[in-house]
Amino acid sequence: MFRGINLSKTYQFLLVLLAFLMPLTVSFANCIVVLIVLLWIFSGDFKNKFSLIFRSKLLIASIIFYCIHIIGMLWTEDILWGL
Repeated sequence: MFRGINLSKTYQFLLVLLAFLMPLTVSFANCIVVLIVLLWIFSGDFKNKFSLIFRSKLLIASIIFYCIHIIGMLWTEDILWGL
C-alpha cells in the first residue's frame, strides 16, 4: 500500500518524535501513537501481524487491560468526560 515510503524509517522518526513530545504534552504524543498504530495496521501483512500479537503475552495483557477500561466506561454517568 505504501510502496514509495520506507516504513521502518517512518516508524523510527515517529518514535523519536514521540520521545520528544512525551515530556511536553500528552495530547500530541497520543496523536503520534495513533498515527504509529494506523501506519502499522495499514502497512499490510495482517496474518503475520496478528500471529505476532497472539504470541506475545505482553500485548495480550495490554489489550485486555485496555478492554477493561472501555468496559468500565459503562458505569460512568458522563461518558464524554470519561473519554
